[in-house]
Amino acid sequence: MSDRRASADEAWQTEVPRYWCADDAFETRFLEAMSLIAPEVERFVIGAVHDSLSRAAAEASAVVCAAFIREEGEHSRLHHGFNRRLAAQGVDARAALAPVRRAADFARRWLPRGGRLAAAAACEHLSALLSLSYLRAGRRSAIRSDRTARLFQRHARDELNHRAVVFDLLRNTGGGGWAARTSALAAVSVVGVICVLRVVDVLVRHDAPDRRLATWWRGARRLLAPGRWISPPALLGGWLMYLRPGFHPAQFPGA
Repeated sequence: MSDRRASADEAWQTEVPRYWCADDAFETRFLEAMSLIAPEVERFVIGAVHDSLSRAAAEASAVVCAAFIREEGEHSRLHHGFNRRLAAQGVDARAALAPVRRAADFARRWLPRGGRLAAAAACEHLSALLSLSYLRAGRRSAIRSDRTARLFQRHARDELNHRAVVFDLLRNTGGGGWAARTSALAAVSVVGVICVLRVVDVLVRHDAPDRRLATWWRGARRLLAPGRWISPPALLGGWLMYLRPGFHPAQFPGA
């Protein structure tokens, strides 16, 4: 481990409380699940973008996509540093992320290049939805770690700023038809919900194996309460927006 990485890891360990979101275990673990999943999704998206850039029709997108790949790689680096806190707590991140990695490996193996890019565009739309939800959440003021708050805020703003990059690449390479992109969104949404629930459950069981169901019940109610983290009507509205025949991510609101 380099001295720089060791120093960064030590800073995460010393500056971030165990339950850094209002001393609430469930809310903290939910956001940590998002952080664990982020590098896996970004690795898949970067791979899909990189593979599609070899096509002549994508040349016009090359500069924008290169900057996008660098930005996504930086997100992953920062989240990996934050996520190593969990290993120090005894959390088996590899086991928690197993379904995420299986889903990504399946897509890489069985989907054609255009299908992978359509799935990547769907991932980016869902990331933009969650990022907007995060930036609008009044509960952000309950984060008791400036370092963590900066990490999540930077990532959310970057996701909104580059929300059209993969979508435009998909169109420039001859994809982006309504049926292909909407079926990709449906598939990614189902797999994404399953994976998020799985990762959160691993973290919850690590904290309270004997009170798992009670923790889920109380935690999910708080998570969905008005002014917290997730607004189901807003998420559903943003999800349905993607189904419009003339949709473009530029129509999606910023923070």
